[in-house]
Amino acid sequence: LLCNTTPHVSARRRKAVAIALSITFAVTIAIFMSARSWEAERQQLSFERKATILTAELEESIGNYRDMLYAVSLLYKSSDDVTYAEFRDFTRGLMQRHPGMRGLTWTPKVTDGDRAAFEKTMREEFPGFSIREMDGDDRAITAPRRNVYYPVAYIEPYLEKLQGFDNGSEPIRRDTLEKARDQADRQATPRLHIIQNDQSSYGMLIFRPVYFNDRPHKTLEERRENLKGFIVGAFVLPELINASLTQNIWDKDI
Repeated sequence: LLCNTTPHVSARRRKAVAIALSITFAVTIAIFMSARSWEAERQQLSFERKATILTAELEESIGNYRDMLYAVSLLYKSSDDVTYAEFRDFTRGLMQRHPGMRGLTWTPKVTDGDRAAFEKTMREEFPGFSIREMDGDDRAITAPRRNVYYPVAYIEPYLEKLQGFDNGSEPIRRDTLEKARDQADRQATPRLHIIQNDQSSYGMLIFRPVYFNDRPHKTLEERRENLKGFIVGAFVLPELINASLTQNIWDKDI
């Protein structure tokens, strides 16, 4: 109609039609932009709801894992002689119910004066056991003498190459366990490289201190003197998240 040049179509009519088309186009654009805004807002609200659900389920899951570490610590507080079979049977059942944890270890405090006797006792059940550390090429070597060691004694699932590793030989682990010891509370490492189940990945470790049951640990000196060892949980974040979710919320419109 705008291109019609016949005399009976007035310039006024063509102008009116042009205005109407312009308005229609403008309204269409406005509706389109509003729809995009509404959809973006809907998606944002959906994401926020999903994030809230995920956060709540993660908090609940992490609480369960804290309880799990506490339960294992009670095993060591109640007995001075926990065997590997007892540790394995106790922790295996817990880990089957909480698959977000990559591994659990018992890590005792061993003074240099007790090292030879400790290694001898461990070799009765695990021939070839020794307290070790990793060299610059990530190869296990015999740990040099130092005042105190924090070796992995028992581990579930069992992984031979980790057994005997001295957590005190690596700065991040040592700083975290010393903080846990001094504060008498669990502490988590920053992101670090962990190995469990023959899989190499990044995650975090949580150290929970265990003190001798018949000795005080109210003061800093008492905590350092009367530390028995640590229950240590290994976590890989994607595995923890997947195990924590009770439903696949990301594929749903919430």
